[in-house]
This record gives sequence, C-alpha cells and structure tokens, in this order.
Amino acid sequence: MQEEKGKEQIALCWQTANFTGAAFAGKLRKLSHYLKDNQKAVAPKVSKDEFNKKLAEAEKRLADGS
Repeated sequence: MQEEKGKEQIALCWQTANFTGAAFAGKLRKLSHYLKDNQKAVAPKVSKDEFNKKLAEAEKRLADGS
C-alpha cells in the first residue's frame, strides 16, 4: 500500500512539473482541457417493477439480518 502511495506521489509531482514547464513555455491550456468533464454517467434503465422487487428483497434480507 505504501509503495502504491509512493507511486501516486511521484506521478503527482511529475504532473506538477509538466504543468509548470508548460506554463513557463506559454503552452499551458485551459483547465477544462485537462479535466475533460464532458462524459456524463448514465444510470442503467430499470423498470419500476424490477426496482420494487429488488427493493423488497433487500429489505427482507435486512430484516432477517443476513
């Protein structure tokens, strides 16, 4: 776990250095270019009957303690 966290820190430092270099070179783009939040999550389509059935099953398991 610590090794993985170390890799994440190195990757973050590398990205920071790249952003800094791009800024000094005048090539830093807008933040929206890097975030790319244009993908929207779509919930799966479930019928009301199926939803109610699964809800009842979940409530029964909760009441039974399993």
